[in-house]
Amino acid sequence: MKSGVELIAEERQEQLEKHGLKPEHDDEYTKGELIAVALCIISNNYCKWPEGWSLYYMEKFMAKKGTEALKVAGALIAAEIDRLQRIKPQMCYKTNEPCQHNCHGQCKESC
Repeated sequence: MKSGVELIAEERQEQLEKHGLKPEHDDEYTKGELIAVALCIISNNYCKWPEGWSLYYMEKFMAKKGTEALKVAGALIAAEIDRLQRIKPQMCYKTNEPCQHNCHGQCKESC
């Protein structure tokens, strides 16, 4: 039997590969849309469905029950975590300040 983490990771991988939902696509959701959809799915409530999101997805996601619903919601939460990680400023390894020259904290020069 697979763990919850494994099931969520599989679902997220499916979102990326099968459905073509790339990280760049997730980056467009800057107003909490990924979390809002996850909450709708978990609560099995149409709550505040994000503006601009297809009703097709609402119907598809809201039809999921139990573990299936939790997998999708978990994968959307993982997508939001990844999105936040991508926008987090990279820190200079010497000064611990945001990097000023786009080295992503990997170079050995002070920013």
